[in-house]
Amino acid sequence: MRFYPDQGSTNNITLELIEREKPSKVQSIEYGSKAIKGILEKLKEVKAKKIELLICDPNHTITHEDERLFHSAHPKGEDSQKKIRICPAIQDLAYIFSNPDKIRIRCYRTPGSLRGINFGDKWIQMGWYTYDERGDNHKFGATKIL
Repeated sequence: MRFYPDQGSTNNITLELIEREKPSKVQSIEYGSKAIKGILEKLKEVKAKKIELLICDPNHTITHEDERLFHSAHPKGEDSQKKIRICPAIQDLAYIFSNPDKIRIRCYRTPGSLRGINFGDKWIQMGWYTYDERGDNHKFGATKIL
């Protein structure tokens, strides 16, 4: 088991695992799917048969007040989580997966706190969102490779 400071630090390792293991079934829980776009593209490349993705409902993102604390650079009142992160990521999925039978997308409405990727019956990544700034480089959360 290894710990990493954020989700982006684990993507290359996850891509290598996908290439090596060629999982047929993958389950992922994310806030949005933008951060794992490369992973989804790699799953398509290795011909994963079934992908189940659980993401935040675009109409139930973190509140504007919480968002201003979390992303203080965004203009007041703009729901950039919906506009910039979640809706475009969902639209990207239509381009990545032209066969809708291979991917199942469901949404949750509670505030996002956990994320992870499962290959069949094995958890590959687990992480959590902290909604606060960690250090000068504004990295959020932590990710664990299992």
